[in-house]
Amino acid sequence: PRTIGAVFGESHTTNGIPYTWLFSHGLTMDDASETNRADSDALNNLQEWICATDPTNKDSFLGMTGISMTSGNVRVSWKGGVNVTQCLERTTSLTSPVAWTVFYTNVPPTLTNYMTDTTATNSVRFYRIKAYR
Repeated sequence: PRTIGAVFGESHTTNGIPYTWLFSHGLTMDDASETNRADSDALNNLQEWICATDPTNKDSFLGMTGISMTSGNVRVSWKGGVNVTQCLERTTSLTSPVAWTVFYTNVPPTLTNYMTDTTATNSVRFYRIKAYR
C-alpha cells in the first residue's frame, strides 16, 4: 500500500496578484498585467489589487473624498476597497523627512470610511490613506 498526497495552491504573479483575481476582471494572467492600467485612474493593476479596488472601473479607487472642520475637529472621509486594511495617517509638516503617524486603522470589512481627528486644534495637518494586504 502507498499513500499519495497533493497540496494545490493558487498561482500568482511575481508580486502576488492571484491569477484568479486577474481572470475575474477580464485581465491577462501574467506578470506584464501588473503594470497595466485597465481603466483611466492613476493606479496600475497591482496597485488596484493591493487597494482591493476594481481595475476596470475608473470610479473605484482608494482616495480621499472629503475633509471638513467642525468645532476644532477634522473629519476625514475616503473611499476604497472593503477587503484590505486601511490606515489613515497624518503629519504636521511635508518638509523632508516627513514623519507620517498612523492614527486610525480600518480593518476588513472596511465599511466605515471616515474618521474624526479630535487632536487637530487648529494646527496644520496633512492626511493620507494607505491600504495593506
